Amino acid sequence: MTSYLVEHFFAGTWNLIFHWGIGLGILAAFILAAIFSPVFKRDFVYCAIVIGVFLLAMYIGTRDEAKHNAAQQAVVNKRVEDVVKGTETPKARASTDKWNRPNY
Repeated sequence: MTSYLVEHFFAGTWNLIFHWGIGLGILAAFILAAIFSPVFKRDFVYCAIVIGVFLLAMYIGTRDEAKHNAAQQAVVNKRVEDVVKGTETPKARASTDKWNRPNY
């Protein structure tokens, strides 16, 4: 059970870690270049601002997608709960399951 929880927690996070790591690494490199470089200071600052805006947009998109997925899951859960409530009637309990085939 513990390995499942760990695997479930980290499932699909490598892409986020990879993209955020690259973005933050480039941002740090531009900031350091702007501080320590004798030339092109303004250009490095502009590049750092562009990368920062890109990371902000990526954060907003990731957050919006997570909200979208949560809303979709809520709809599916509601539908499944309604179907399960329909199977608790005496008529549903007495009927045979069309998917329960003995030859499978």
